Amino acid sequence: MKTDKLIALLCAAAVVFGVLAACASKHETETTQTPSTEPAGLPEGFVAQEVSECVDRSGYNMRIGAYLWYGFEGCSFTQRHIDEFYEYREPLWGYGYPDVEDMEFQIQLAYDYGLDFFAIDYYSSVTDAYNAQPADYFVAAKNSRLLDFCLIVIDADSNTTPNRGNWDVSRDKYIYYMSQDNSLKIDGRPVIVFHVPDQLITSLGGADSTRECLDDLEQKMMEKGYPGIYVLACAGPVEANQSSFSSDRCDSRTFLSKLAIYEKAGFDAFTSYNYIIFDKVNGSYESDYRTFASHFEDCWNVFSKYSSSRYAPCLLGGWDDRPRETEIAGRASYALGRTADDFRDHILNAYGWLKNNPDNALSNLGFIYAWDEIDEGGYIIPTKGEGFAMLEGLKAAADIINGECYK
Repeated sequence: MKTDKLIALLCAAAVVFGVLAACASKHETETTQTPSTEPAGLPEGFVAQEVSECVDRSGYNMRIGAYLWYGFEGCSFTQRHIDEFYEYREPLWGYGYPDVEDMEFQIQLAYDYGLDFFAIDYYSSVTDAYNAQPADYFVAAKNSRLLDFCLIVIDADSNTTPNRGNWDVSRDKYIYYMSQDNSLKIDGRPVIVFHVPDQLITSLGGADSTRECLDDLEQKMMEKGYPGIYVLACAGPVEANQSSFSSDRCDSRTFLSKLAIYEKAGFDAFTSYNYIIFDKVNGSYESDYRTFASHFEDCWNVFSKYSSSRYAPCLLGGWDDRPRETEIAGRASYALGRTADDFRDHILNAYGWLKNNPDNALSNLGFIYAWDEIDEGGYIIPTKGEGFAMLEGLKAAADIINGECYK
């Protein structure tokens, strides 16, 4: 589908298709009201085409991915989101992700604008208490081979984090997704990301025990014919309550000690979900997007300056969690004034980091936070407030980086 045709389709669909209401945010429980509306719908006339073979990206200079939350179905927003941010952040096709066909539309949209893979938020590692539909919808989509994908395991609590007693349950679920023909791979080795490595290590009984489990996962994948796997941990130097950051002020001893523990536990490389900053004194933190993005870039430089570890840059699509400030967290941070050009330049800076740091770069991967984290303000999907600005920035960067590689 050509970009102009897609834009026309979406603009024609900008009539409110509605919202699937009542959803708990993935990070915290939100006990607030949500408007009563109809389910969301797809742009009229969209039909995904069957894709039988994976897109060959072996010659790409950079593989650009984004975290996929896909969490509106069954979710609720804070009252402040409803009062101040609801319409501005509403996707052009409406809130809510009701079926596989909607996932097919998301895949087509991402592909048309230069995205190469989704890292899908995954909550169902141990029990069925959390919904694994996003990953299942992706696998079932008839056009899924337009993109690669991996899981980012949101190991946040006992329902999502395995222990030694139920490790085999989680392991077999991971293997199912990692064995798909379009699973994200580095040198033939499927990738999996863990959101909270400390939680996983604690739950599995320490670093040595965690390594045994991750080695077990790798062995099972090798028995299926793969040369190995890449296990990534989200890690970085920025901690909560830090109002600014510079690689020159990094506590390198603490940073390297943390990486050493993760590597002892069996993690092969690192990225992050995001690098959020709060004001030590006032709590909430306001910045312009470019300054906030520069904090992310400083985090990349910490890896290349102090470590020999492999790292995939985490990029800032956006962050503005003011909807949660008064009703949940008591504080917020927000990066204002983002533009397509700023986002394009941030992606190009990540590509520059990959080229300039071949000894640290994890192949040619970069992870954008995020595709559709609407409530946290980390999204690049087209919305009623911003239109296609962020996707246009993505496409501009992808065309510069990989334009000559497109088939």
